[in-house]
Amino acid sequence: MLKSALEHAAREEEIWRNVARNVRTSTPRPNAWNPLTVDEARQFLTSAHEHRLHAPFEPALHTGLRKGELLGLRWE
Repeated sequence: MLKSALEHAAREEEIWRNVARNVRTSTPRPNAWNPLTVDEARQFLTSAHEHRLHAPFEPALHTGLRKGELLGLRWE
């Protein structure tokens, strides 16, 4: 991101050169993930029944919503 921003600034002549031009970056590899099995999800919901965040745990497990999406939900 920084390299790209500096390249843009150099093109616009805001800076005289992009000092990050020769930096080599690697492509990040996605982390492997292991979803919960049905039994594990059921056990999780059972053990989290009294937890204050139990309400968003349920739709998270059923729909795969991410944290930001869950926090954007409006509860009635």
